[in-house]
Amino acid sequence: LLAALGGAAGEDIVVIGADARNHGADLTGEGHAWNAARIGGRWALIVATWDAGNVNGDRFEKEYGTEYLFAPPEVQGVTHFPEQERWQLRTPALSRGEFFRQPMMKAGFFAEGLTLISPDRSQVSVDGELDLALRNPRQRWLMAHYDDGQGGGKGDCAVAGGESAAVRCRFPGPGSYRVRLFVGRQQYGHYTGVGELEAHSQ
Repeated sequence: LLAALGGAAGEDIVVIGADARNHGADLTGEGHAWNAARIGGRWALIVATWDAGNVNGDRFEKEYGTEYLFAPPEVQGVTHFPEQERWQLRTPALSRGEFFRQPMMKAGFFAEGLTLISPDRSQVSVDGELDLALRNPRQRWLMAHYDDGQGGGKGDCAVAGGESAAVRCRFPGPGSYRVRLFVGRQQYGHYTGVGELEAHSQ
């Protein structure tokens, strides 16, 4: 629809398709499509669907945003991998393996000035606990929790804030856990999910 609207307005907007990784979905990706628009002689990336809202059960809930409107290719490339390498709009381009190995941080993570120092993989093996190290120059408030997806193992992770933030998740037993990271601008305000990764605890 966006490409058709652009065409009707005389703008150069193309459809890009391939794989995307989304919060709460399979970390190995799912089929998806997005757009690139030529603006001032340069291409910029747009994910209109992810900025339109969310699906809650079988209902779509409108929630307009701009996180994926002209996001830098390096940010877009964490969650979106096009079939044609040229639409990564970056040099050097990522391989498919490199794309899927990246920790799945959403555009909002980078927009808040955060940088994940470690781990540097989307799936990691640990011995009972997972440690995350982050740069947090704007000193945003952070929360994290884990869930084994079976209803038996879930809980909150310990967070140490500041410009060099740390998150520690102690798991109740062996198994696979999905760890989700949230950020807020006020301690007792709204927190937004900005990333996740999988930990396999021995």
